Amino acid sequence: MESSEQGRGKQLVAELVDEPYISYQRGTGYRIENSPDAQAYAAFRLRETCGYSTLQIESTLSRFEQAGGFDRYDRDAVFATDDEW
Repeated sequence: MESSEQGRGKQLVAELVDEPYISYQRGTGYRIENSPDAQAYAAFRLRETCGYSTLQIESTLSRFEQAGGFDRYDRDAVFATDDEW
């Protein structure tokens, strides 16, 4: 990020840390959990809020793609599990 955007970057990181599919590991930083369900949650968020294409997401989130990708997961069912995480 540009130096003028660092405040917004810190805000985004603070919001992401609270997401159930994001974890922090000391020394390596933040990451998306490696389970297909956690990656499904991230995939729908990326597609709906960031405008990433299905191809971009499925080719990047390997566990999600291996589990069947968007064809296997129902958006409403994925977000309904939010309370369980």
